[in-house]
Amino acid sequence: MSKKRNVILHIGRHKTGTTTLQNVFFSNISYLKTHGIHYPNIFQREGAHHLLSENFFGPNFRKLSSNENQTLIMKTREMILNNTSKDEIILFSSEGFQNCNPRFIKEVFSDEYFDVTIVCYFREQAEYALSSYLQEVHATLKTIKLDNFLETFKPNYYTFMNEWNRYFNNFSLHIFDRTKLQNQDIVDDFFINVLKIPKPITDKKNANPSLSKKMLAFKLKYNELYNKNQLPIEINFSKLYYLLGIFSKNDINNKFYLTNKQNDFIQKRFSTSNKLFFDKYMPNENFSNSIKTVNAEEQFYDMKDDEFQEILYNLNEFQWPPNSITNKKREE
Repeated sequence: MSKKRNVILHIGRHKTGTTTLQNVFFSNISYLKTHGIHYPNIFQREGAHHLLSENFFGPNFRKLSSNENQTLIMKTREMILNNTSKDEIILFSSEGFQNCNPRFIKEVFSDEYFDVTIVCYFREQAEYALSSYLQEVHATLKTIKLDNFLETFKPNYYTFMNEWNRYFNNFSLHIFDRTKLQNQDIVDDFFINVLKIPKPITDKKNANPSLSKKMLAFKLKYNELYNKNQLPIEINFSKLYYLLGIFSKNDINNKFYLTNKQNDFIQKRFSTSNKLFFDKYMPNENFSNSIKTVNAEEQFYDMKDDEFQEILYNLNEFQWPPNSITNKKREE
């Protein structure tokens, strides 16, 4: 029997430092290579293998016939086999895999050719919900209310893992909690506890910062005015996303938190499923549930019209792309 390819398939989850990790992987392809790990340049977008995961979920995939589905699986597998080696560990990373039916991923990475370890980090759901809500407002033009978002937020880790466990046997599961990560750092944790190699020297940055309370208030108002066609100035979307992240990082004393009631709501929703999840998949582990909360009247920032106009003007004044000396000085 011919030697199988060893694959580490990093499937997420969302909001567990995936973008930071993928930037480090992409920037250190040669370093990984020296340790026998291949981070393939196929199926990549923005340094991650999102094009691989996106082949197997979404409306385009659902439109495929059974024959088209099998053709896609075979072509994907052939591309991986033709661009990888049996002598290296192959690392694929995309949080998009969590949206896929594991059955199709298993068909691509069949036992005949691959020996796969699934890597996944799990974040306590209240923190996950908070970060996901901020990302939803930051990355879209939606004006969804937080309470409405929490009603639809239902990541059940027990059922999620049961689905993956139907098709895969090898897992490396971890909790995304600074107090539990190696050196309180996601990059250190992944390199030391998953890849089993020293972390490279890297100038990593938070690649996907969350909106501060003030910038959340601004973006909600921006989205509202955009949808009403009442924006006095429309900012380039990439520029807006980037700069609100920068502004939020500089606004470190103005973080956004859930209320006590919202946190309790999430805790109660997942208490039973989390117990089942930990008992079956991560014995002797649990979430620390150390999330900070605030009173309802302290939660949202009161964005006045004149302050909104000032921030909008400042955003518009920044040159784009962000590579000028002037912009660098302002960011500092």
